[in-house]
Amino acid sequence: MADNEDEAAVERVARRIFELQNPGKPWPGDAQAKSSEQERYRALAKKELGTKES
Repeated sequence: MADNEDEAAVERVARRIFELQNPGKPWPGDAQAKSSEQERYRALAKKELGTKES
């Protein structure tokens, strides 16, 4: 359990350092996750539109 807490602490500090060095930019991991979510929603939208057009 201590390892998980250590990893979480490292993650928080890494994000904070990134935020201080790159104000206004999203954390790279978040940007990648967001991008994949956008693709998922686009695929759902295309499927829904295809269903309505048929």
